[in-house]
Amino acid sequence: MDFHKSEYKQLPETVSQNDIEEQYALDALVNERDGMQISYSVENKIIDLNNREQMQLREQLRIQYECSAHLAIINDLESNVECLEKELQKQAQAFEEDIVAMTQAKIEQERRAILTEEAQRKTKWNHANKAE
Repeated sequence: MDFHKSEYKQLPETVSQNDIEEQYALDALVNERDGMQISYSVENKIIDLNNREQMQLREQLRIQYECSAHLAIINDLESNVECLEKELQKQAQAFEEDIVAMTQAKIEQERRAILTEEAQRKTKWNHANKAE
């Protein structure tokens, strides 16, 4: 209740001036107490909001830390994949070169076998002709 001294003057005359002043002082104390309760309530809400904000910031930092750790792992894995792909390409190229070399060696071996067979036939033919 918000009373002013002028409102107290309208009370019946049986109430003394001292009673009016005491009532006014009591009302002022009640108003002050109400104001303090409101201030206390607002302060508690501010503290609660600050605590929530700190918790949210901590959670964001934790998530960022986890993401950065995962990002480092992903980067390492991507680097490993690149190295493995390069190694695989080197091995594939070496394999292709080996196949080409083996094919050429087989062709050369078959050419020599044919030449050897021809030489043997000529030798047999020459021996057969000399024997006759």
